[in-house]
Amino acid sequence: MKRTLEVVTVILMLTAGALAKSKPATMTFDKPCSTVWTAAKQLVTERYVAQRLDDQTMSGAFTITGAFYGTRNLEFSMAGEGGSCTVTAFDSFKKSVQNDKGHFLKNVAKALETSE
Repeated sequence: MKRTLEVVTVILMLTAGALAKSKPATMTFDKPCSTVWTAAKQLVTERYVAQRLDDQTMSGAFTITGAFYGTRNLEFSMAGEGGSCTVTAFDSFKKSVQNDKGHFLKNVAKALETSE
């Protein structure tokens, strides 16, 4: 009985950990948010499946699909004043094999470099 209780407890702890949301990833750019938003919006529409792009709040959501890892959803938002802008990316998985948030932020940086 005690062994069964221990096994059930471990399973519940692993399940709760897997379902928990992960920490957001952030990157700050030395550009105004209007410039970063334009690059991010173009990136999402060209490379991902856009679910939502809101010009008023400068935030969005998109889907990444892959044969091996399936479909994953990401959300992002930006905030800043003057000449800098911080982009924050969120996903649903605490431990994902893919670094989708990091890849997205690096792709935004590349899009900004090519837009200059």
